[in-house]
Amino acid sequence: MRSEVATRMMAKMPESVKEKVEQYAEKVVEESKYSKPILFLDHDGVMCLATDSEHYSWRGKLYRFNAKAVKVLNEIIELTDCNIVVTSDWRHEFSLEELQEYYKDMGVIKSPIAVTGFEPCSIDQQEFARCKEINKFIEERNIERYCVVDDMKLELVHNFVWTWKVTEGIKRSGTKERIVKYLQNT
Repeated sequence: MRSEVATRMMAKMPESVKEKVEQYAEKVVEESKYSKPILFLDHDGVMCLATDSEHYSWRGKLYRFNAKAVKVLNEIIELTDCNIVVTSDWRHEFSLEELQEYYKDMGVIKSPIAVTGFEPCSIDQQEFARCKEINKFIEERNIERYCVVDDMKLELVHNFVWTWKVTEGIKRSGTKERIVKYLQNT
């Protein structure tokens, strides 16, 4: 929010200067999102678990996050003040705004700030494509502190935590600690 002084100053500026100031302010806000640690988060096998009895739809669209996985995710957010970027295939079906609403409905204390891009690929190239999407996102925004969490084995990304046991996902013993370590860069 702008202060009264800033609002008065902006009112006196020529339109061309106002536009440049607004663009600069937007850039600063955008860059500040990525100065915090970033958690690149998959959903299926990480937050939605394979044998979960809570695997029913949300508003007829999505599977629900496991309640214990949400608790762990919230603990990670509280410990690291990280922001979330969705890498899940759900980003192909739902807008960022819908995903933000979903996170709130699931009880996650922070909603995603972005989703990664999309690299078209065949089914046997999914892991490679996801690595490429994440690495491109990191490089374009010069992100230094991050952790990637996925049930696919993403061998071409750094700071990776593999949730290979899709019945436990992010709530598996030791997973939270490994994620926090990457996000705190210790």
